Amino acid sequence: RMIPAIRDGDFALWESLSIVRYLCDCYGAGTLSPSDPKTRAIADQWMEWSASRAFGPVIYLFFATVRTQLDQRDPEKIAKLRDEAHQALTLLDQHLADRAYICGNSFTMADIPLGCVAYRYFNVDVERPPLPHV
Repeated sequence: RMIPAIRDGDFALWESLSIVRYLCDCYGAGTLSPSDPKTRAIADQWMEWSASRAFGPVIYLFFATVRTQLDQRDPEKIAKLRDEAHQALTLLDQHLADRAYICGNSFTMADIPLGCVAYRYFNVDVERPPLPHV
């Protein structure tokens, strides 16, 4: 009764980052789930950063715009959330300036939640400075 949740055979799991890690460990070991401990740690670090730093301002920006009636929107709140989201994603943009993916040249589990955050951010109708690497 939790969302998101999965059932894989007789195993059930909830919480999105746990689900991503589980699926990548089971079905993408050595690729989506890096086998090198340092690369795995970088993937984990960015997944945690996604949840703790990037997701919040982006989802609240989404709620303040897409999920709020036009006549009830608070422009100051929207601007503040937009700026917070941009500030967070600027760090990601800088990280991606010299690599194709979070952990280098290969798509890993770290790119999945950050891709979701970026997708939502770029599909909210607000003015924003460019983030060419995101």
